[in-house]
Amino acid sequence: MRMILVRHTETKWNEERRYIGRTDLDLSQLGEENAQLMADYFRHEEIKSIYSSALQRAKQTAHAIAAYHDLSVIEMPGLNEVDFGEWEGMTHEEIGENYGSLIYNWLLDPMAVRVPGGERWCEFEARVHKSVHKIITNETKGKIVVVSHGGPIKVIIGGTLKIPASGYWQIYQDKGAINAINYEGGRNQLMLLNDTCYRRMKNGKMKL
Repeated sequence: MRMILVRHTETKWNEERRYIGRTDLDLSQLGEENAQLMADYFRHEEIKSIYSSALQRAKQTAHAIAAYHDLSVIEMPGLNEVDFGEWEGMTHEEIGENYGSLIYNWLLDPMAVRVPGGERWCEFEARVHKSVHKIITNETKGKIVVVSHGGPIKVIIGGTLKIPASGYWQIYQDKGAINAINYEGGRNQLMLLNDTCYRRMKNGKMKL
């Protein structure tokens, strides 16, 4: 089975570089345009199932892809972004001004720091891994698209590469990034990372 991990396309807060976790924003105009480009890119793929987090920005991206494949989007709240608590809607600079070194300590080791009013990283990781395990159990063959967020995708890729949470920030995820992991014979292999080539294609038929 190949799991194609997709980060949702842009929201207004993404464009303003604001932390967005539980806040349920729709895609921006740019996000809608890029979701359609992504959907066009996937239209020639043989996709078996499409999963999404329960947040609008991910669902809208997933539904754009599903429209070409006569598939229903399966919602999984466990794939939602981490809850940033009091940091929701703030920029990195604003968090630094209001919370001092806490933001830097969190970036160095998210396991050791709880965002004020937010979700514990260990709980976040646990729900993401539980969701992935459920997908792997349900889907044994074919290409499966999973539309989620930067945080969960880093957790999934980090788990595949067996790196600690402190190393997740070295895994860059652009808005609308495509990644792929093969699950075969007990071996998990990262096949594609942070691909956004579809934004430069027109009527392409490139296979993943």
